[in-house]
Amino acid sequence: DSQAYQNAIYSTVAGFMQTIDSTVYANNYATSTIRDWLNYDFYETAFTTDQKANIQITTLNNDAYSTSYSQFNSAATNDKIFLLSYADLENSSYGFSPFTDSITAWKNCAEGTDYAICQGLWVSSRGNYIGCSRWWLRSSGDYSGRACLIFYDGTFWTDYVNYVSNGIRPACKISNLKSDISQSEHLFSVDTHEHMQGEAMIENEITATCTEPGCHDEVYYCTGCGEEVSRKTVYEGEPDPNNHISQTYTTASTCAENGFTVTYCTRCGETLSHEILPRLEHTWNNGEITSEPTCTAQGVKTFTCGGCGATYTEPVDMLAHDWDEGVVTKEPSCTEVGEMTYTCATGGETRTEPIDKLDHKIVLVPGKAATCEEPGLTDGWQCETCQKWFAEQQPIDPTGHDMQIQPYVSPTCEEEGYAPFVCSRCGYTEKTDPEPALGHDYQPTYEWAKDNSTVTASLVCTRCDDVQAKETVGTFQKTVEATCMNPGQVTYTSEGFVNKAFYVQTKTIEIAQKPHMTMQIREVSPTCDKEGVGSYWTCSTCDGIFEDEAATKPLTEPPVLPKLPHTPGEPVTENETVATCTAAGSYDTVVYCFACGAELSRETAATEMIPHADANNDGSCDTCGAQMQGGDHCKVCGKIHNGGFFDKLTGFFHRIIGIFKR
Repeated sequence: DSQAYQNAIYSTVAGFMQTIDSTVYANNYATSTIRDWLNYDFYETAFTTDQKANIQITTLNNDAYSTSYSQFNSAATNDKIFLLSYADLENSSYGFSPFTDSITAWKNCAEGTDYAICQGLWVSSRGNYIGCSRWWLRSSGDYSGRACLIFYDGTFWTDYVNYVSNGIRPACKISNLKSDISQSEHLFSVDTHEHMQGEAMIENEITATCTEPGCHDEVYYCTGCGEEVSRKTVYEGEPDPNNHISQTYTTASTCAENGFTVTYCTRCGETLSHEILPRLEHTWNNGEITSEPTCTAQGVKTFTCGGCGATYTEPVDMLAHDWDEGVVTKEPSCTEVGEMTYTCATGGETRTEPIDKLDHKIVLVPGKAATCEEPGLTDGWQCETCQKWFAEQQPIDPTGHDMQIQPYVSPTCEEEGYAPFVCSRCGYTEKTDPEPALGHDYQPTYEWAKDNSTVTASLVCTRCDDVQAKETVGTFQKTVEATCMNPGQVTYTSEGFVNKAFYVQTKTIEIAQKPHMTMQIREVSPTCDKEGVGSYWTCSTCDGIFEDEAATKPLTEPPVLPKLPHTPGEPVTENETVATCTAAGSYDTVVYCFACGAELSRETAATEMIPHADANNDGSCDTCGAQMQGGDHCKVCGKIHNGGFFDKLTGFFHRIIGIFKR
């Protein structure tokens, strides 16, 4: 079959593991998926019940193939079916060949079955190894993700455990090989009749070989039904050491390695003959320049064999130098020659030539005036390049101090006062008439944080600003919310200070008065009988009233609009009393307001009495019965004008007036 050693592996910082959260390496055989497959799937499918009874449990050593990789050892296991180990392949009694012997390593080769190839087994298509495949060993390899295997040419190799193209060669230990073979090759049926054994028959005669003695089967058949009653294999003599099945394997020589021809027995593996073949001659090409020559070193020409790739070299002559125009690598001076360096443009080699010295550059070195305490120097002459003196400077004696008294220096907190005497030339000072220092005058100052969450108190000198102590404490606050009538305020109060020189501080911040939430009350117009109310604004929060929307002009009460003037209507007549012959009449002329109906004016007028009427001429008034005198009553005054001249004249005029009235 063709199977992976471990179906899934996970890469972690510690190496390849069998599960993502496991600490078991991927090449641990004891917990591998191939061991599980061999002892369950394969075991249950490949063997009959009787064959399983003959398969023994084997205790396996599952260490890594080398002690250098003991970290990959896995625990010993007790298995029925298993893979061979690296140690098993080194056991010559099992018929395998040492890995390092390339001549006989073919003994370890194995050809894959058609079934395994269908399962994905890789097989070789190379030379003498056509059809051979790689097959797993159980020993862990040289890395957490690799296990040992036998390569298609029989040599040792390691491969990643999750590769599925490597073959499986199951191994087991059995207790009765012949019985298992017999059960695998023959099917027996049970009959009810009693067999009658005939003469012994000789079958399956096998000549002795180099590995096994000769043998034959001694078989008895029933004379009645012909069915085989018994069969026994009889071995004869010893193996025949000369009865080999020979096969010759040839590896052709090349110009790099000797070939060989080996003849071996395919049955026992014994090498029957071995011949080393001579190497072939190299086939050299015309060569190529692999290192160009320069003016300082030879080049190299390399010749290569077309057969094996071997090489040999020959030198190539150096080139001539190609000097440049040179550069100054050391400037000349008045004391040393310079240097010009020339470089070969081809190989980079250099050569040098000297450059003549320069003339001295003599310059004036200015002198230095003497001071009160230090001597001076005269002018001198010196080469500014090499510093050689041509006229050395001479010393000048110090002048000494010229002390002058200066204004008194007042004392400070830490320094005494004094009367200074100062040199007019160099500033050297001498102090006289000392006065003690004043000492510090520390007073507390306080600084609030920007957010007023802390107050920092400091003891600061009022004279020099020196800080003696500093302490910061937290604050707490009390807030009076602002309204539309009054501003609010936040009062911050510091916590108590540890330093007794500091006192609790407070700070009040005014909160701006909130704006009035005004709404307009519309005007109520006046009438002639009722005063009106002017438009004004009222605040929904404080109920105040204001002349303007911005609430800047408060009012004590809404504005009053005066009553409107009355509108006179048409005059009407009321309380009319009709005049009689005994009494005068009267009536009222009244004017009311057209809008409200209020009485605006009332005037009373009188009407004259009417004359007595004596229609029947009985001498008495028809209405009141009064006795009438001679003559008619005057229509104006009601009198009878029957007196003298003037009375009659009056009566005349009254009659004329009465006519016009009518």
